[in-house]
Amino acid sequence: MSGLAPVVFAPRDRSPVDLLTGRTAVRTADVRSAAVGRATAIDRAVGSGGAAGVSRGAAPSDAAYALAMTVLALLERGAATLATCESLTGGLLGATLTSVPGASTVFRGGLITYATDLKHTLARVDPGELARDGAVAPSTALAMAAGARETCAADWGVAVTGVAGPDPQEDHPAGTVYVAVADRVGAAVEQYRFDGDRHAIRTQTVEAALRQLVEAWRSH
Repeated sequence: MSGLAPVVFAPRDRSPVDLLTGRTAVRTADVRSAAVGRATAIDRAVGSGGAAGVSRGAAPSDAAYALAMTVLALLERGAATLATCESLTGGLLGATLTSVPGASTVFRGGLITYATDLKHTLARVDPGELARDGAVAPSTALAMAAGARETCAADWGVAVTGVAGPDPQEDHPAGTVYVAVADRVGAAVEQYRFDGDRHAIRTQTVEAALRQLVEAWRSH
């Protein structure tokens, strides 16, 4: 199986950046949340003690489930495996993948590096880079994706790091998210700006990560 091309996910209005030289190609996607209304309804149910509060975030969105099915089908067809590394989503990406029957043929496992120090101890992010760039940075996302792939002995790694809100983190506003995908050859990262509450931002992050995996597979 061939790997990611050295240049992927480059901004459409800029020259491609060679990811293997250590420089990072970042594309910003301004995404409006289609899930805000649904999240608000769930908020009301939580406030009133409704049963929806118990299952909030437990089931993937329809879009995420469909994307997960596509990711798993593509990787299974190519006899490839996948690992995840999650920060702001806290395991939601892995849960979405494993909600699809038969995911075990492709999904190796994942790392939940919610605390900053775990990005080094579990995902092997260089502590110097982590101290310099912070937890919410393209370089950190790239290292997390590579670390997940190596730690879990998978062919592909995908990582998400960002700010679910409501408060900013490291001077980044809520909704700032980096998603990185890595294979044996290289890695690429994209930046997103999501709207909505914590639930909406986390949901959109999972959907973006799965969509990015599909794009990466089809371009490799």
